[in-house]
Amino acid sequence: MNEKPVEDLATAGGQGVPAATPVTANVPKIGCPERKRMEDMVERTRRELPFVVMIASLFGFAKAAFLGFMGIIGVVSWDDVSDPWGIGALVLAAVFGLASLALLRGSRSARIVLAALAAFGVGAALVYVFVGPTSAILPSLVTAALAATVIFLLYGPRAAKEYFAA
Repeated sequence: MNEKPVEDLATAGGQGVPAATPVTANVPKIGCPERKRMEDMVERTRRELPFVVMIASLFGFAKAAFLGFMGIIGVVSWDDVSDPWGIGALVLAAVFGLASLALLRGSRSARIVLAALAAFGVGAALVYVFVGPTSAILPSLVTAALAATVIFLLYGPRAAKEYFAA
């Protein structure tokens, strides 16, 4: 591109006589290495995933795995329960898994989907604290805290904001 062959610069003994074997390497012009370094830096920053986004996607994968196992249990015990819920859990597991995978690839829509699912989880867990049995208070609070943590990881830290910035 901005390179010139050094064939004419190759000399035998510095006397201006061409060498026996011509040098076919290309020498870049002045200024090209700096531009190349800038392009490498831009490409490197595009590929780097912030730690907080990775942790949020791991939360999503964990939730997908849990919901997947619960969905399998629900499908297996379909006839023994009064309200079948296995298919719904499997669908939610698929949504969490796909959104988490897309989040690792930098999708802004996956960020919104995971945050919306987490916000719904916070709301449902807080409602269940008051309407559920007494034994469900602590697990519901932990669920709400973990969902709120995911929302914070996606929208709180500066690294996440810069990663998903336009």
